[in-house]
Amino acid sequence: MDLDALRARARAARRGIGVRRDELDRRRYELLVDSGLLDGATDIAAYVAADGEADPLPWHHVAAGRTVYFPVVPPAGETISFFAAAGPSEMRPGRWGILEPSRDTPIPVEALDVVLVPLVVFDRQCHRAGRGRGDD
Repeated sequence: MDLDALRARARAARRGIGVRRDELDRRRYELLVDSGLLDGATDIAAYVAADGEADPLPWHHVAAGRTVYFPVVPPAGETISFFAAAGPSEMRPGRWGILEPSRDTPIPVEALDVVLVPLVVFDRQCHRAGRGRGDD
């Protein structure tokens, strides 16, 4: 199966999760917190879930006292930048129709403590396949 077909199949499957989505997202968040990976983390990069993606529940991280930064997708050839948002009211539709923060001052990637990354599928070696727009 080629990668485009695999992406399409995986996206259809995740959209089919349906009503269990909220329960699974909440449990995934709890497992992340319980794992200790966020211990001491104050600056987290997250994303706004789209197309059935797992929701990283960014506002839960904000409520826990962390600053959450979201990517702003630039035109081709430019680097993604991350900007803080403290709540949904600070988000606007971006280049692909996905919510992005109102821009202020970006944080250098090196300053982030944790980066939560969306994916479509991954292989046994944990290589990530994203949406196919050069973000693999």
